[in-house]
Amino acid sequence: MTPVRVPISQEVLQWAITRTGKTTTELATQADFKHVHDWMERKKQPTLKQARSLAKKAGIPFGYLLLPVPVEVTPDLPDFRTEKNTRLGETSKELEEQIFQSQRNLTWYAENAAVYGGRCPELLNTANLNQSPETVAHRTREIVGWSPGTSTNGKTFVNLLAEQIEDCGIVVMKSSTVGSNTHSRLDRDEFRGFTLIEDGYALIFVNTADAATANLFSLAHELGHVLLGKQGVSSDEEHNRIEQWCNKFAAAFLLPKESLADSKFVNPIDIEYLGAKSRQLGPSVEAIAWRMVTLNLLAPKAAGALIYQWKNLVQPRIGEKPKGGPRPDVMARARLGSNFIAALSEAYGRGALTYRDAARLTGYRKVSTIETVLDFRPVMG
Repeated sequence: MTPVRVPISQEVLQWAITRTGKTTTELATQADFKHVHDWMERKKQPTLKQARSLAKKAGIPFGYLLLPVPVEVTPDLPDFRTEKNTRLGETSKELEEQIFQSQRNLTWYAENAAVYGGRCPELLNTANLNQSPETVAHRTREIVGWSPGTSTNGKTFVNLLAEQIEDCGIVVMKSSTVGSNTHSRLDRDEFRGFTLIEDGYALIFVNTADAATANLFSLAHELGHVLLGKQGVSSDEEHNRIEQWCNKFAAAFLLPKESLADSKFVNPIDIEYLGAKSRQLGPSVEAIAWRMVTLNLLAPKAAGALIYQWKNLVQPRIGEKPKGGPRPDVMARARLGSNFIAALSEAYGRGALTYRDAARLTGYRKVSTIETVLDFRPVMG
């Protein structure tokens, strides 16, 4: 039987191949793409199966391959936290897909809350750029319940703060991969986190491919975006103002002046002191050093020297994950957040959420896995 072949324009074919992140030579080593050079030279067209594999690898709907020219698939980007707080240019397909998934999830969450009732985040849009980040940080710590230096009861700093933020009605999602696809990893150098806002609800996403100390700062930084009610900005000038404000807020929120007051009795301040403070409070040695500069507790030159010394002494294994891993329900609660899981579970239990939609929103396909994630127990007749 003659296989069905899919006519793909040269321009779309080149665009799709580029989106895979692989060269034609690299693709040709894989079974579904062994004839990729023939496709490029127009000697033959891919089969239906091969075209579907190409669409999947490129991270685009299959129908896009049938269009005469490539389409713009970059989403309406929120304001991302990058390593250098710079604007993103071209985005990876992994980041695009994560944005789309997060936007879809927040849309469902907001619509479900509007119909069946849901708690709007009380912190959303409660601050502005003219307010002191220090003052807002103090007020927000009291509302959230964050107390730097106290016991976390065995929880990581990031998970504890995420729980407290979710208790305020904000959805917090954390992952180093796109959805539940462990083979599609997010790049820490591309972005650290982002915030989405829709119809009075907010979603914070933190890229956990980074170090735990950086994740904590990113989470606090994104909380700043929620307070400002800013998921995106219209100009570079505003971008810089917002990023600077959120950085100052995060530093003040995680490292209030009183938490570093004992530094006055340490002479000289060294990496042992900074390392101990990092373990006690959560943020990185670098964040603590620069916060001390802001508080006039450490000279900038001394801070730079200590940070350089620390980086050469300690090489954290960023993004390295232990083998095995927790159960799907534990992973899902970290990846999707307790508030989102609770809303899904309630909707699924009353029959307002179909299996298909549950699979789409959670990223899992098996009914048993979905019901484990949602902690669903059917009533036995």
